[in-house]
Amino acid sequence: GHYDRAVGDLTDSMGQVGSPLQFFHLALAYSRMGKTPDAAKAFREGRARGLEVHMIHPDDRPAFQILDAQVRPGG
Repeated sequence: GHYDRAVGDLTDSMGQVGSPLQFFHLALAYSRMGKTPDAAKAFREGRARGLEVHMIHPDDRPAFQILDAQVRPGG
């Protein structure tokens, strides 16, 4: 529930070389804060770095699908 702290912790730990999963978790935190543009940007970066649905914990896959739909053209 402390998404602002999660964003800070993630961005501090990621630097310039964040992993695809770190970008997914960043997108998830932004999404839960209602920061849709930031969530989409982080999710796109995760996808660009190789993020795939099979990498996501089953409990987080619905959120993955929502984020993926938001960043697709026409989404």
